[in-house]
Amino acid sequence: MTFNATFLDSGTQATRVRTLSYSVPIAGQSALVLSASRLRAAETTSSFFALLSIPFGERASATANMSRSGASEAAIATVPSSVPHAGGFGYRLAANRFNTGERLDAGLLARFSALEGTLDASAERAGTRLRADLRGALAYADGGWHPSRQILDGFALVRVPGLADSPVLVNGVPVGRTGPDGDFVVTPLFAYSGSRISIGTDELPLELSVEPTEQRLAAGPRAGAVARFRVLREEGMLLVVRLPDGSPLAAGASIRPEGGDEEALVGYDGKAFFRALRLPARLVAEYYEMDKAKPLPRRCAFELGALAPEERAQAALRARTVTCVPQ
Repeated sequence: MTFNATFLDSGTQATRVRTLSYSVPIAGQSALVLSASRLRAAETTSSFFALLSIPFGERASATANMSRSGASEAAIATVPSSVPHAGGFGYRLAANRFNTGERLDAGLLARFSALEGTLDASAERAGTRLRADLRGALAYADGGWHPSRQILDGFALVRVPGLADSPVLVNGVPVGRTGPDGDFVVTPLFAYSGSRISIGTDELPLELSVEPTEQRLAAGPRAGAVARFRVLREEGMLLVVRLPDGSPLAAGASIRPEGGDEEALVGYDGKAFFRALRLPARLVAEYYEMDKAKPLPRRCAFELGALAPEERAQAALRARTVTCVPQ
């Protein structure tokens, strides 16, 4: 809750202003604001203002406010929904009432990878007005022209060959998705200010990875930089490792191929995933076994043969059960 009172007396100009305001949160993120003022000069004028704001969802809110100053009155109700940075649609609805009449406003906002636009409509006693606005640009970078959103400051061309419809992030915030050719133009970027460009990997199949994971770059005003990423395809494999008695290998055990660097940790129910396992291979697991309340180190091993092409395509999705023989 916030309370504020102000008193001003200019003395020589015979002007006095008294202001009283009050604001309080309501039910979480909603808020109520009240304000009243009185101006005494050549004429005395009293004003009153009230506002109620109610957010709903991640991008939308509803706001209603009413004001009165002397003989002038106004009441406005709005329901805006912002457009996601990564692209999509938003809207704005408003109802206005003034001394001179009433007006209804509606707007649709759209953001795509290479185009932004708004469509506004307004209706009042004098008639109806419509306005459409489209904004876009062509950016020259890395030896070619690329369609983009409007460029007002710096920009960056992100290139991920072979990876379409993948999220592009700037400083951890999604700003768009790569096109069919794996390209996306990021705009705006603040000129001469470093930005972190990365590719969202949450939607990638298990057998794919992107390198590097992040790039830092800066661009000049109305100039561009290029961020190149490459896609790596790995032979991922999901294993269910069991001991000869049928029990799962203990969670936390480590498995490593002989002569290899990759290590996989065993999770729930003996499951372990390798991102890039070269077959055939002999794998060794290290784990602990309790003996009279004392943990003893143990080792077991198993072998995996080469996979047929049709088996390799499903190796990351279908678990393969193996038996690890104690050594």
